[in-house]
Amino acid sequence: LEVSYDDFSCNGFSHANGTSAPSVSHINGINGDLKYLRADGSTQQQLSLHIDTQPTLLDELRQNKFNDALYKFGWKLFFSYRYTIDGEVRLLNHSQHLSNHHHHLHLHHYSPNVSIIE
Repeated sequence: LEVSYDDFSCNGFSHANGTSAPSVSHINGINGDLKYLRADGSTQQQLSLHIDTQPTLLDELRQNKFNDALYKFGWKLFFSYRYTIDGEVRLLNHSQHLSNHHHHLHLHHYSPNVSIIE
């Protein structure tokens, strides 16, 4: 709702029983993977975008706004991949470079700031 995008595509969090094989970090839905947003809005209809080989297909502005919204609502760390556009090496907002994350954004460290109002 924060960004009003409708072309998200989830690569996976965990299975219904809380397991996450083959991933060991997605247990109980805490962490998960999302496809990078494509500039043409076809994120859901396409295979995962590889930002190491096709970085200009990334909708960098929308992806960074989405990352900002996720951060605001409790996701405190993302693993993504450095990519190069016009000779400039870039990294998405709130993310750290991690190998094998050239085709998806990994959400990690969910820690919302919750206030209980009575």
